Amino acid sequence: MSILKDEIDLKGTKPNYLRTTKNLYSHTVDGKELFFSYETLVAIDDLISVNDWSNTTARHLYWINPNKEIRVEDFEEQARELLEKDNMISTYDHLKTVSNISKVFALMSNEENEEQIRKTNDQRKRFYETVNGISFPNDWDDLSTATQKRRLDLCDYVEPSKAKEYIENN
Repeated sequence: MSILKDEIDLKGTKPNYLRTTKNLYSHTVDGKELFFSYETLVAIDDLISVNDWSNTTARHLYWINPNKEIRVEDFEEQARELLEKDNMISTYDHLKTVSNISKVFALMSNEENEEQIRKTNDQRKRFYETVNGISFPNDWDDLSTATQKRRLDLCDYVEPSKAKEYIENN
């Protein structure tokens, strides 16, 4: 499993683009230069990963340092250890924030008719689509508004125990 940009506390630093592409950039945080290919951490200073991704990432790694001899197989393990030692692993949980926003939005919504419920569901869905890895079924728009609402309500309860409690009470 790769280390994604969202997992790292970049402390408000701005990206430095190494080439004309926006898909290869670095952030300098507390004296360490962290390199990203797209959203994936691929190097920290001279600790560089082997290419486990794509031809484009291979090119990015070459631009960071063309010497393939220094690339390491256990990059993620070493990188995570470095980041944890320097307290750079973010404790921010985007999914939890989105679920809380969705809950509040649902409570504040005026759901008197089918059209208003659909609008509320659509907005809550947009909240969840900001979370990496969240996707909705292709037939989402064909579901009844009640089914959509029930599924979104379940998403609002990130912790399984809370979801189970919600299911039992609703």
